[in-house]
Amino acid sequence: MPFYACPPACLVILLLVLSVAVPVTATTIDPDLDLDAIVINSVETSGAQGFPNVIDPADPLFNAPMYTKSYKDEIALAVADPAVFAHFKSKDVLPTTHIILFDWYLHGGIMHKANQCLSYYAPWLLDHLPALAAQDLAVGSPAVNTFPIPSPLITGLGLSKDTAVNASPNVVKYLYELLLIERAFAPTIAPAMNAFRGMRIVEIGGGYGGFAHTIATFHNVQSYTIVDIDVVNSLQKLYLAAIKSPAAEKMEYIGTTSVPGRDATADPKYDLFLSFFSISEQRTIAVDAYARHFMARSTRGYLQLNYDEDISVDGSVTASTGRYNVLQLFRLVLTMHPTARLLGPAPCGVYEHVRIVWGGAVGGEFMPRALDSEGREASWR
Repeated sequence: MPFYACPPACLVILLLVLSVAVPVTATTIDPDLDLDAIVINSVETSGAQGFPNVIDPADPLFNAPMYTKSYKDEIALAVADPAVFAHFKSKDVLPTTHIILFDWYLHGGIMHKANQCLSYYAPWLLDHLPALAAQDLAVGSPAVNTFPIPSPLITGLGLSKDTAVNASPNVVKYLYELLLIERAFAPTIAPAMNAFRGMRIVEIGGGYGGFAHTIATFHNVQSYTIVDIDVVNSLQKLYLAAIKSPAAEKMEYIGTTSVPGRDATADPKYDLFLSFFSISEQRTIAVDAYARHFMARSTRGYLQLNYDEDISVDGSVTASTGRYNVLQLFRLVLTMHPTARLLGPAPCGVYEHVRIVWGGAVGGEFMPRALDSEGREASWR
């Protein structure tokens, strides 16, 4: 049974057991393997010595395939027209944007898996789902699903019944991703207790600003920077202001058109670099730029990858797409952060893609896990 359904005596015993730290050994890919034979534009070779001073952001290689003209045009409509902005999450208003930012999460009960994972491992996060859902529903007309919320440990003198809330799957997605980064960098059984207080966070590809809002709701960060297409930055700014997000006054927006001309030596340092389903979609020329200006200057990082089917040493499958494959991207990160680890899919079977993490208590997210046949962490299901 879930731990939050234990009677009081059971809870006391359970909390005592969980308070004992369990050593966890994370999986590392040996940097001296054949990875050294990979030809990549690492920061060591493409930085001050060879990185081009000017990159044309209009170059199709700079943006990922998902950044189509129709997508950017639709976002521009939402930014320019308040009537469109009021419904920008609706597939009836912005069909391309809906598919890219929202529709995927409705398929296959993916976010119901995330909700179940939160119910077992972090029910205190789901306590905030009604308020977050209300903020999300106030702007954009998103599609909604019904998600159960577990009863709190104790309500008054007894246990309360489970409730349910109508929410956009994106809200559950962001709570799940918050759980992942809390466990990667603040691996405690109890809530992370504002573990990111005072941190400078940078996110590559920020959607409509939902994750920035979620993190700022739970953690008093110093600043939150989103690097994205210029017009998408404008949407994020509008959205966070509209919902009166605690992140709104702490935001910095960096458009992709300004990245190539930035002076890397003048870039600020960050405490946490985040990218969920963005960095691995980018062409190599964009990844190199993000690596030089942001990744290399971040003491911690969490990359949730997609497009990770190609694990060949030479990257032959991915080569035709102009992107790095998994091992090439991992080797790039490893040149900057020796603590980097290549991990298997996150727990609970929500995302079936690998991750790259550095600078944290890697592997201590939930409990020790066995390694699979390829030497990666086996996922919880």
